[in-house]
Amino acid sequence: MKLCLRFPSLAVALALASGCIENPVATTVSPMKFGVALEDAEASAAADFAAVKAGVEKAGLFDEKDLFMSIDAVEPSKTDTKSGKWPRVARFEILRKPELKVVVGTFDLEKASVIESREVMDVEPWLTDGELLEDIQRVALADKGVQDELERRGIPRADQERRVRVDPWATGARSPASKHGQRLARCLFFEKSSEGTYYTHPIEGVTALVDLASETVLSIEKDPNLYPVSSRARLLSSEVARAGALRPIESRMPEGVSFTADGNNLSWWKWKMRWSFNAREGLVIHGATFDDADGKPHDVLGRGSISEIAVPYSPSSPTWGWRCAMDEGEYGLGRCSTPLTPGRAIPGYAKTFNCVIADEFGEAAIKEHAVAIYERARGPLWMHNEEWPAETGYAVTPMEQDRELVVCTISTVGNYDYLFEWSFSLSGAVHLRVSLHGILLSCGTGDKSCVECREPAAAGDTLLSRHIVEPNIDAPLHQHLFSVRLDLDVDGEKNSVTEEGGGGADPGKSYYSWSRRTLKTEKDSVREPGASPAFGWRVENSGKTTALGHHPSYRILPHSHGKPVIAAGDPFVEKAWFARHALAVTRLDPAQLYSCGDYVLSESPGGTLETWVADDQPIAGEDVVCWVTLSAVHLPCAEQWPIMAPVTVGVDLVPDDFLSESPTVR
Repeated sequence: MKLCLRFPSLAVALALASGCIENPVATTVSPMKFGVALEDAEASAAADFAAVKAGVEKAGLFDEKDLFMSIDAVEPSKTDTKSGKWPRVARFEILRKPELKVVVGTFDLEKASVIESREVMDVEPWLTDGELLEDIQRVALADKGVQDELERRGIPRADQERRVRVDPWATGARSPASKHGQRLARCLFFEKSSEGTYYTHPIEGVTALVDLASETVLSIEKDPNLYPVSSRARLLSSEVARAGALRPIESRMPEGVSFTADGNNLSWWKWKMRWSFNAREGLVIHGATFDDADGKPHDVLGRGSISEIAVPYSPSSPTWGWRCAMDEGEYGLGRCSTPLTPGRAIPGYAKTFNCVIADEFGEAAIKEHAVAIYERARGPLWMHNEEWPAETGYAVTPMEQDRELVVCTISTVGNYDYLFEWSFSLSGAVHLRVSLHGILLSCGTGDKSCVECREPAAAGDTLLSRHIVEPNIDAPLHQHLFSVRLDLDVDGEKNSVTEEGGGGADPGKSYYSWSRRTLKTEKDSVREPGASPAFGWRVENSGKTTALGHHPSYRILPHSHGKPVIAAGDPFVEKAWFARHALAVTRLDPAQLYSCGDYVLSESPGGTLETWVADDQPIAGEDVVCWVTLSAVHLPCAEQWPIMAPVTVGVDLVPDDFLSESPTVR
């Protein structure tokens, strides 16, 4: 995987060859020198990682048989973020082999010494790239039981290494945790194809549980039925481009971009912010501020990130019932980052950034074109047509075109590609959009057409967990549940969260109204899925007032794609507690970043959102974090095969009496 991380992207190379990249040179940003643009950022990051590795070796915490789970910069406090300071301190996590002990600590890069270290008991860190992409393939295909099952499904032993792709999975939120001394992983099997992705050729009815510590297959889940493996070629090409019916649309900024990017520092319009990138969360937004009419900056978003993604599948058969991926905590959104290609996934004028993470050997791995920043038109920002324009003084209809600044990244986790976009508008709004792309996870079937349509149920409801999308291929019902961590600092750190719902009539005054209630404690803040109030939640600073006497605030407006379906007794919710709740609000603790805990593969993953809420601390007038759950319920259909049209979810942060008038008028 070291080679995979370091090779230039084929997509970027092809785009360069075709001339569709306007500015292909990406700026490399060092994670250990936050906010600094460096000519030698790649070399600087490599030197920092090497210093950490040498320091922990000297301290007796690491030797050549051990693996680094991560090396990340210790983030600054909010005060240091505003002042531009970034401590030269790294946090490291090591898996010591063969005893499989986990050691975490911090390292002072200025003094070249370990500050502190400790062993974390009874936890299992995520699987490394080498384990996922090399070891699992080798161990699984060498097992006689696996070979027998593949041969039963039409693939001779002599051809299996050449024809079979092992798709590696962590054990997931529905499986028992590893016992001490184990490194467990699951295996799916697909037939390789020289004409397209292997995801369209599932070898159905067999999965395996592998212990990578002992390099053995512990068990094989089997379906007694044998299903044909699809042989249909699926080399994707664009029907739109082939047809030639649509003329090109060009998106250009001939005078250059309007934003300024200096390392991780970013300014545009009235916005200023910083961003960072790490192996687990990927893209993180820090310290976003918005200027008032006098040019004074006001705090908006202290830190915004994706905290976890749970992906439970519906079928409960032995080969499917364990499937519930935790895409961030098991694989890492930054680790799974894939290049954003200017002129294709993003406009040709976009500015891209290479980001640096540490691989399992403690060496610098470059994620090319991992983050992109660009401006995007959004149509009219505001407009108004007058009935009698001659009386108003308007020579033309007043109108302002909207645009937004987009900061984005893509993470490809197996068959899914997640496009994460943080956008900042002229009006002061912040939008997080997550677009789901990629290929449906499929399963083999003996059917060649839809049984439910051909033979509808005689009475009552038809219960479906999968849907045919191609002869002999089904796609199962599943969900993507996103836990979004929003540390809002609305005009300061001390905020309260109010719930705003529809109110009844006030006789003689109104036909309808809205109600506002302040959430008092952490337990009081918890809301069930689909229980979002009519007008969202409002984060306000009750210690300040605007010129109109309002408390400055931002409104949280989530947008999901279907209501989550949580079955009683589904074991995944024991780890993904957030999935059962649309909102929870907690007192800020900078160490509380991951709603399902630091170690999602472990029986005791560490502190989770559930345990933090159980503390039931007061939250009114405090520095708080809002945890918002977004759901994408994926009902498969034929039009989503063999490649999906995007499904999009998100959350809007909209200014609400934050200023005294629209920031886009004079």
